[in-house]
Amino acid sequence: MDIDAGDIATYEAPVYSRANQGAVTYAQVAREVWPYYCRLGAEASWLGFPIKPAQRSSVYRAQYFEKGAVYWKSGTDPIAVPKATVDFMLRVNRRGRLGNPVSEEQPVGADGSGRIQFFENGVITLRNGERQIWLRPEPTTDSTPDRPAPERPASVEYRTYPFTRWRKKSNGDESPYAEES
Repeated sequence: MDIDAGDIATYEAPVYSRANQGAVTYAQVAREVWPYYCRLGAEASWLGFPIKPAQRSSVYRAQYFEKGAVYWKSGTDPIAVPKATVDFMLRVNRRGRLGNPVSEEQPVGADGSGRIQFFENGVITLRNGERQIWLRPEPTTDSTPDRPAPERPASVEYRTYPFTRWRKKSNGDESPYAEES
């Protein structure tokens, strides 16, 4: 069967072909992503055409498209992430720490101009044209294999703050800081 650029052929999942400067490239949409991609509008959606086959890591799977990526792992539904957010995660090297997305990007703010997307271990926001990562604090423990973690006294009130912003210091170290009012 000959496939020309722009044709769709169905095997186990659809395979898209595109002519790009004389070369024809093929990208199969993963079976796990196909129903979600169709609900978004497939190639007519904001994601556009697939540009790479699905990729697997030890923790998640990803399918890359012209204008974003779709992430999922076993037992979870696929969720799309806009390309600007994917690029931001790669630039600040926080993809592994954030975990998988748990919601699609949503508008926020009185005029809806801000954006927020929730991940397993944090949030990425877009405010005034600037993307920021807010990470959950990493769990800390005083336990070692020889010494169990101390019990928390019942009389002390514990509070958790779900997200932390990170600032790179001039010496290259990163540390959490609270946003000033």
